[in-house]
Amino acid sequence: MIRYPPSSHISGGALGSIMAPLNAAITLRYGLPCWDEETHRAHKWADRTAAASEAKHVVGWSDADIRDRLDIAEAPLRRDPLPRPAGYTAWEPWPASLAARLFLSKLGELLDPAIPPPLLHEADKLMHVLVTGGCDEIEGVVVRGDRDGEGRWDLDGVFTVRTETGALFNVKGWACSTEILS
Repeated sequence: MIRYPPSSHISGGALGSIMAPLNAAITLRYGLPCWDEETHRAHKWADRTAAASEAKHVVGWSDADIRDRLDIAEAPLRRDPLPRPAGYTAWEPWPASLAARLFLSKLGELLDPAIPPPLLHEADKLMHVLVTGGCDEIEGVVVRGDRDGEGRWDLDGVFTVRTETGALFNVKGWACSTEILS
């Protein structure tokens, strides 16, 4: 029998040191807003509920095993909340390519259209910059502005930078020094 450590042991220490920069990278990459405490609590509840539901419906664990072995107090959902793609049954795992396509489609619906995510399908054109001028130094990803004929951001005009904290800064490129970091 496999004995799993309580989730409190899994979620602290080493995992926290891995998750913090990973969450920051995801937030920056997809231009997501930062979480407040209430949003964080709601996310953690949803994460534990999803884990309990997967353990029950996909792996086949009992409610007692979920509570005692996985140390998850949240009850598993009874019904699969996701719409089923054609040919799939409730709780059936999807292939990664289907999950990715559905995720990106939904993400595109949810994001603020006025501030598009940094090139979801063109990661090679993502522009991470460091802007200096006056007393300010801003590091982040260019999310809005004019582009040249090849689709690259025009850093000589006005453009918007989203920092890793989610803050947005309008930059007048002609009045600053901009270094492309990636």
